[in-house]
Amino acid sequence: MLLGACSQSDATAGTGAALFDYCRVDEKPCASGLTCSNQQCTKSCATAADCGMDGACGVGASGEQICTPRCSDALDGRVTDSICVDGAYHHCDSNPCAAGLVCVQGRGCVQPTGGTCASAWDCVSRNCGADGTCKVADGAACTKDDCDFCSTLAGVTGRTFCVKPCQSRFDCVSGVCEPSQGSLVCRPSCLSECQCREVAPMSAADPYQSYCENELLPVP
Repeated sequence: MLLGACSQSDATAGTGAALFDYCRVDEKPCASGLTCSNQQCTKSCATAADCGMDGACGVGASGEQICTPRCSDALDGRVTDSICVDGAYHHCDSNPCAAGLVCVQGRGCVQPTGGTCASAWDCVSRNCGADGTCKVADGAACTKDDCDFCSTLAGVTGRTFCVKPCQSRFDCVSGVCEPSQGSLVCRPSCLSECQCREVAPMSAADPYQSYCENELLPVP
């Protein structure tokens, strides 16, 4: 896991990086007794007591118990490979979720397409349908069974696109939040086969976006 800022002070020069500090095997090795795992110094553990005041005993990619920083929120965008379970990070490759759920880094254990949902964040796809089940992601190929509004684009043959309502660009996984027939929806991103329109960034933090402005046609 890569959390960015160090949770403990830098180790004394020449002794190697400390527990939970940033590391690289070839440039910034860890202190004696620690190993560098995904650019962070860690060590094996049996309980949280082995990991210091700010640490917890979590689970690595292969299922091994390793020290991780203590956590409290499954929705941690800083985490690149793990989720927070009972105060410790568990690597998604260690299968920390119950049967039928999917581990999504920084989000937690969520439902696959077809699973039950109360909000978009319950779904891998971030698309909770009107019937309370997870649909495919916006922009993905779809059928009427796995998308509330499965559409084609006028002039684009042989492809379908799942379209969902949105309020801002943050609601769209791959599409662009723009009007269609009086409502804001995640429109498919620009394709070579369609007429594209660019969206001017509202601030320096906004990404460059363009989308297909061809008419959205519901799948019969």
